[in-house]
Amino acid sequence: MTVMAYRMGLAQACKQTRMECHPVYVRNAAVSVCSGDLDAFLAAFYGLNTLWSQGIRHLHICICHELEPRKLFDVLPLLAIQTAIPSIEFLFHANAACVGADDYFGRSQDWDEVCAALTSFCKMTDPSWLDELKKGTFKRIDMYYLVHQGHRDVGLELANGLVKYNRPAMVKLRSMLRPLPFEFCLMEKLVSGTEDEGTATYDHIEPLA
Repeated sequence: MTVMAYRMGLAQACKQTRMECHPVYVRNAAVSVCSGDLDAFLAAFYGLNTLWSQGIRHLHICICHELEPRKLFDVLPLLAIQTAIPSIEFLFHANAACVGADDYFGRSQDWDEVCAALTSFCKMTDPSWLDELKKGTFKRIDMYYLVHQGHRDVGLELANGLVKYNRPAMVKLRSMLRPLPFEFCLMEKLVSGTEDEGTATYDHIEPLA
């Protein structure tokens, strides 16, 4: 479910006026999207053939949707947008209406704490961290364990899998991650069956910092 809230002052204006003002309205809209719809939403507003400069600037993300066991909660697409458009605002929240009261209150984690941690993660401005994002060092950044168990555990899948065998590069990466307020691990893709027909899952396997 996606909700867009903004003023409708031009609802009765002519088509030309609405077309000219529409980008401004979109940029200033406050949009709420459920985590289950996030990939489709980002593809629509921040896909390869879209003009990012005219995209949503205030995105509120509900994290209550059930994720399948071991399914990723990959925030790298959000960080890529954040790096390209520093003015964009990502806020995470938990809405019991998305999943029902039983599931919402049945979880062991503190929703407010989890949402605050996700929001702060997307707002990290450490220059070395931003530099690694811009260089495309990571292929995926998974926060599944934070969302579902409340652990500040972040899984990193490297874009170049061979880097983990490069000792100087890994020492540099660990040194960069150590001051950041999260626990980082290398992430590995696990496949049951053949690569083409199997079921892919991911696991956090080696602490980095």
